[in-house]
Amino acid sequence: MIVYCLLVFLSLVAADHDDNSCHDYSCTNNNVAAFDPFRKECYCHCVDESSCSHLNCPHPYCSHFWIFYKCQCGECNTDSHCHCAGGETPRCIKDVFGGHQCHCDPAPVTTTIPPKTTQKPTTTQKPLVKLECHHRKISVIESIAENLHVEDGRAELCPGTTKHQTPEAFVINKCNSTAKSSWSQGLSIKAICDNKLPHLEAYTPISTFTPNGEYLAGFFIACNDRGFKMAAQTCTEAPMIINITDFTRPHVSDFYTILS
Repeated sequence: MIVYCLLVFLSLVAADHDDNSCHDYSCTNNNVAAFDPFRKECYCHCVDESSCSHLNCPHPYCSHFWIFYKCQCGECNTDSHCHCAGGETPRCIKDVFGGHQCHCDPAPVTTTIPPKTTQKPTTTQKPLVKLECHHRKISVIESIAENLHVEDGRAELCPGTTKHQTPEAFVINKCNSTAKSSWSQGLSIKAICDNKLPHLEAYTPISTFTPNGEYLAGFFIACNDRGFKMAAQTCTEAPMIINITDFTRPHVSDFYTILS
């Protein structure tokens, strides 16, 4: 019932949109006037990073989520702004909600078995299996309806906070999974939605694995004519349902099932 009421509310808000002119609305710092259909008022939105230079922070940027543009202080704008421990690869991630945050890709880990005879050392890895927890569907839906972040101490901290509420925290908590550093790329979601691979169970955990792209993890819901729907959260946005297409960032082709 809670989920139904939430969906009805969002539909009414989206439908109650009138054309409004903000030509006479004054903005500074090279910002542009626009109309907010939810608050029904004019506001100033940024155009690019140069529109946000008035912010007193090292890496200001123009955040874009849905129809909204606003200046924010990010942890980075490029990979060179991020610093990681030795062996790790720094990346500046721009997620689907417009946030900028640093992420450190871990160095590959292997286990060496000492030789018993004169044979050379060999390396072994545990067999990887698909992370399964579609039976946790109700728990995922409840988190979306409650509109509250899901936290888990096994996930990384959100930049500049003490909160473990990153995208992978949502998956780790619901699936009782290991940390993201142990995840590997599984089946392609694009191939599944193109009917090139078998059907995927709804609420199967998925993630992006692009080394220099936008990072996002969550739960696959269903394919549609433009891509697919998933449930996800970020450091700044509580769990919600979003549509992934070839025009969003990340793209449909960036997502895979998770091997752990």
